[in-house]
Amino acid sequence: MRICCAVLLLFVGCARRPALVTPPPTEVAAAHARPVPAQLQARFHFKVRSARLDLAGSTGGGLIVDRPGRGNLAIFGPLGAPLLTVQTDGVGLAVLTRQDRRHLLAEDAEEVLREVTGGVAGLDEILGLLVGVLPLEGSAVQSQRRVEQGGVQVSLAGPNDTAVVALLDPATATLSSLQARDAAGEVVLTAVYAPFAALDDDGPLMPTEVSLTVPSLDLELNLRFKSWRALDEVPAVFALNPPPGFTTEPLMDALLSLPPRP
Repeated sequence: MRICCAVLLLFVGCARRPALVTPPPTEVAAAHARPVPAQLQARFHFKVRSARLDLAGSTGGGLIVDRPGRGNLAIFGPLGAPLLTVQTDGVGLAVLTRQDRRHLLAEDAEEVLREVTGGVAGLDEILGLLVGVLPLEGSAVQSQRRVEQGGVQVSLAGPNDTAVVALLDPATATLSSLQARDAAGEVVLTAVYAPFAALDDDGPLMPTEVSLTVPSLDLELNLRFKSWRALDEVPAVFALNPPPGFTTEPLMDALLSLPPRP
């Protein structure tokens, strides 16, 4: 159950999209214009660590996205069958924990996310983070500078004095890292990407690895991608209804059962 809650925290959002402003710098525009297939399937190796949540372990997983908004993320057990599944239809979100046959449901997950982010961030922005898309398209660029590693660091403005600070590789228009900061300037989420690789010989660049950190939970997640594949058709894996024999419970009840922050 704890690993379920850890995965769910990916869906509380760091991306925010304010009103359109003057044209962004070339590097930002190139990152936002970089082509990424809307329908994708990936396989990954998954590692998690959190002292606060008493979590430590690794396993395999799979991801299917149909953007905008629809996604299915599965964490596999030792024998390869899904141990936990998180799926969204672009509005609601459901979690299946196979071991205890629980179905945790938020019918209005998109609405809740948009409410807590001022109406500008939802499930699709979180899916974008997993596939390596720079958020905040159309946002104000607060600052931009070149760094010693050869990248370009940009700060993108969010509503209510929030911000996303991203390090871009100007040669490939891909993300090297990203930090989401609250109004006080505190980092609430960090994503660090390994170099991207082509989907095929001449295909778009996709992440080979992403490490996610949530400081408030002492939570570290690592997804090392084994493969990416563009799909002409996606399977029917986004429905929120439970399989037979599962008990449905409110998702928020599970989140509220997390240990309190020290």
